[in-house]
Amino acid sequence: MGRIVSSTELAKLMDVTPPTVRNWVEKGMPVHEPGGKGKGKGNKFDTGAVFRWWGGGAEPGLGVVANEDMKTEKILKIRVERKIKELELEEKARRLVDISEYITPLRDRMVTLRTRMLAISPSVSPTLASLDDPIKVDKLLEKKIREALMELSNLAFLQEGEPGLD
Repeated sequence: MGRIVSSTELAKLMDVTPPTVRNWVEKGMPVHEPGGKGKGKGNKFDTGAVFRWWGGGAEPGLGVVANEDMKTEKILKIRVERKIKELELEEKARRLVDISEYITPLRDRMVTLRTRMLAISPSVSPTLASLDDPIKVDKLLEKKIREALMELSNLAFLQEGEPGLD
């Protein structure tokens, strides 16, 4: 004699669903103590007798039926788990952003920045030549460099709320 368990406990032990346990009872699985209607009043099972029946030891052929049910349940379980994994991967894929949509705007901004930085010298040379005060030269260069660098800080596609920055 094995342990006496409920149908829910037996389902967990056998790694099947409670409806499978009910199907097995209909197919002849031994019930230790028949239950009534209502919660907690279900059938009780002797695990030793159930395992013998399930393995085909009690009555020839019944164990085969139980094994087939078990195989079917496991196949269904594997299919459901696979579907869940597929859905999880699909969800992750939607959160990923294609970097190619950012490369062209970034390259364009960098070209603009480079052009602006290279244009500083020719645009301020005449003014610099007329300035004697090093502080005024410094201020003028700093102003022009800051203006050019503002291009970099105004990258619209890197601002909050854009794809990939959530």
